[in-house]
Amino acid sequence: MKFLLLAVFCICSTHTFCQSTSNSPKSPNTSLLKNKTLNEGLTGKIDQFPTNKLDTNLIILYQKKEINNPAIFVNGKFLPGQYSILSTLNSNDIDSLTATKDSIVIDNIVYYGQIRLKTKHPFNPVLISLQTLKEKYTNLKNKSSIFMIDGVIINAESDKYFVAEASLLRIIIENVQNTKENIDLGLIKILTKTETNISDLQKIRIRGKE
Repeated sequence: MKFLLLAVFCICSTHTFCQSTSNSPKSPNTSLLKNKTLNEGLTGKIDQFPTNKLDTNLIILYQKKEINNPAIFVNGKFLPGQYSILSTLNSNDIDSLTATKDSIVIDNIVYYGQIRLKTKHPFNPVLISLQTLKEKYTNLKNKSSIFMIDGVIINAESDKYFVAEASLLRIIIENVQNTKENIDLGLIKILTKTETNISDLQKIRIRGKE
């Protein structure tokens, strides 16, 4: 997946994912991307930056509501919100990849860049919306909920964001409650079948914690 991640990063690097200060480094060291998953590259989740001096001053960052992700097509089919699918796709199954910075509008949503993949074998995942996933696999029913996929909060309408059902590894459900703040939410943490998640799960089993 390394070359796939780098292609995605080339598109995403020209757009800002969050507000930053002038003390922030201008660009990440691309060598740090080698061991990152595709999902991390697509969401801009890069947790290490080169620096000569650690800045211990408090910095406030406001995450933008809209993340300028590229549109992803697999075998000519647009995948709405399917970044977790690609993180589980074996690079050996990819026949060709084309990445451009051309913007495209789909269902009134602007995507900054396009990634077009062609696989060596048929790739027809069974898609499920986060709302349907909630109804099918949890007991939260109509309770307001926040979704996280591989540690990334999904800032999208749950009935319009889809994942590949076969790529699901774990669904962890937590209740977030604070009476004083009048907060009562469900937190649905989804782990997909990435190499990292599977490896971490094996380590937990070895330690006997699952």
